[in-house]
Amino acid sequence: MPDSWRAHVIVSLLFAEGIPAEVVLRDLYTLVDAERHAVLDAMLREQAEPPMALVEGVVACVGRYDIDAILAAAREVR
Repeated sequence: MPDSWRAHVIVSLLFAEGIPAEVVLRDLYTLVDAERHAVLDAMLREQAEPPMALVEGVVACVGRYDIDAILAAAREVR
């Protein structure tokens, strides 16, 4: 599934939960400061590779797009 379609699905699921969201697709190398450190720490800890998902700067998942984890993180930061 193309990343643009994944982003659309994630936005749709968040909207269905009443969570307005914008999904921005970015490369690991475009992350800076705390976001970059959080992702790299999680990737090393879990020995994972991209893709990953951040929700308001919190790492929701690494190694794959875990929709349930993304929704749970979005509910927590809501």
